Amino acid sequence: MPSPDFSLERVIYAFNEEEPFTIANACEGIQIFGGIGSGKTSGSGESIAKAFLEAGFGGLVLCAKKDVLNDWQRYAKETGRDKQVLVFDASGDFVFPFLQYEIEREGEGAGYTDNLVRLFTTVYEAIDRSIEGDSDPYWTRAMQQLLRNTIDLCMIARGTVSVPLIHDIILSAPTSVAQIDTDEWKNKSLCWKLLLEGHAQQLDQWAKHDFDSTASFWLEEYPNLADKTRSSIVSTLSTMLDIFLRVHSAGCFLNSLATLVKLPTRNSLIVGLSL
Repeated sequence: MPSPDFSLERVIYAFNEEEPFTIANACEGIQIFGGIGSGKTSGSGESIAKAFLEAGFGGLVLCAKKDVLNDWQRYAKETGRDKQVLVFDASGDFVFPFLQYEIEREGEGAGYTDNLVRLFTTVYEAIDRSIEGDSDPYWTRAMQQLLRNTIDLCMIARGTVSVPLIHDIILSAPTSVAQIDTDEWKNKSLCWKLLLEGHAQQLDQWAKHDFDSTASFWLEEYPNLADKTRSSIVSTLSTMLDIFLRVHSAGCFLNSLATLVKLPTRNSLIVGLSL
């Protein structure tokens, strides 16, 4: 099958059957105005959407309502593109482990711990729209410190990070200095296991510096926090992690890489449903 012609001057639609609309126009953006029930979606929107599909465009469609998905599936079928529609929803047929993507992507900043922390909080804020902006900044910084040290431990010990792994490390971290010396804690703690794995790694100067810092956090600073302070910090982060461990978010973001289906994104239409 020949590749579509994506030259900017190509005409893909004609308004009123006489005003040409080119790919260059499409790249400049479209705004459709009209009152409620005036046919913005069923009129102009549908015509332009089908023109895009007929021209071979791929794209990402974000659906706040289920009927929008139905509309786009119909558009695709009517333009012969139905086999290229990929529905991204809680079914888990297609998944996007966003933290792993940030680790593996090319380019500057890939895999940096601070970028992973910011990415996690940004995605969480996009899912949970009830966040208040006037909370005490201490708890935000303390939560980010906990998340940063958890991610560093994951990356140094295993070269990967996931929400379930973050969750399990925090739950198994020592809550007192005395606990660290007990065989019972060492035998059960994933946090301790990853500290041993990280210690056994052949690390360069800067990775060793990061490991020493995170080991000091888990074995000295974290268990020495006052119980009330530590529980508040953990609660702040665990409530954020919880939403990713529920079925609707987990089906989209948390499947293991072993079962990840690579999206055939070239000229595909990815339709994402609101969670």
